[in-house]
Amino acid sequence: MSVFEEHARRARKKRLWSAGGQKVTQAPTELIAHRSPFLLIDRIEEVDLPGQTVWVTAAVREDDPILTGHFPGDPIYPGVLQIEMMGQSCLALLGLMQVSPKSPIRLSRVLGATFEREIRPPAPLDVYGQVVELHAFGAWGVAQIIVSDAIVSACVLEVQFVGA
Repeated sequence: MSVFEEHARRARKKRLWSAGGQKVTQAPTELIAHRSPFLLIDRIEEVDLPGQTVWVTAAVREDDPILTGHFPGDPIYPGVLQIEMMGQSCLALLGLMQVSPKSPIRLSRVLGATFEREIRPPAPLDVYGQVVELHAFGAWGVAQIIVSDAIVSACVLEVQFVGA
């Protein structure tokens, strides 16, 4: 089993981190470039810098325009946006770790994603991101979304520092 598969398997079965880190006062917009309507995380709650893990919150709202066309009448939050949300949590973590380069950061690979349960509005989400490996050209991490204490999705992704 590869190291990526091992982290993906762990993220499907067990929380990446339990609350108890350092409170965060920065808004997501202070740490990542995303803006509305594509800023999918609402608030950064806590960070565990030694453990390279972050907890952010988000919400899937009934009035989200994406839901009008994604299974009309039976709204389900799209998996690709769940991956984006998990990626944004990892980007915020890189910003909190102060390792984000001045050059842009781009998603280069999704090494695996699983969707264990559907996310239906209204849904408050806990999103956990963890940087597993950091190098001069980028990083890879693992993330998960939890709703009502159940892991609903998880992914392993890689980002690259453009121009590094």
